[in-house]
Amino acid sequence: MIFQRRYIQLLASVFFTASMVGCATPGVGTDASVTPIQNFLASQPPPPSGMSQVIVYRDSGQSGMLAGILLEADGREVVTIANKKYASALISPGAKEFTVSLTVPGNPKCTKTLFIAPNQTNYLKIGARGEYSNALAILVPLAGLIKDSVDQDKTRCGGPWEAFLVKEVDAIREISSLR
Repeated sequence: MIFQRRYIQLLASVFFTASMVGCATPGVGTDASVTPIQNFLASQPPPPSGMSQVIVYRDSGQSGMLAGILLEADGREVVTIANKKYASALISPGAKEFTVSLTVPGNPKCTKTLFIAPNQTNYLKIGARGEYSNALAILVPLAGLIKDSVDQDKTRCGGPWEAFLVKEVDAIREISSLR
């Protein structure tokens, strides 16, 4: 009887913990269906001298869709972004070490060095790790292997998410389609 009670208590605590993970910090961001990205960009002031504007967006609900994903640059928090949202941040230009992780404690992180161009808007997508390599590999089978081997030198990933710099035209199309 004591064993059954302990077992039920254990199951209850696991269920409670799992439900709290789903309620973890969901993050912030602007909803593209409420505020179109073009209107948002038009309302943003130009970045101050020596800074770059970075539009961060997350389009994937997989692997922790209810939890926010924390983006850090050089060890400082940039934004905690919610699923299918976008947000703006000011970052000093140059090579930055970006770390992506769920806001739930104990989850793996992915760290990647990206170059933020000065005096312009950069678009940073948080998506499934390897998704761009996989798309390229479908078109050119050897290209994915070459790209993966090059990226491994600059990437330390333990989680399923990664930060990608995206061309403006592609980012605006993807952000506009967030639903």
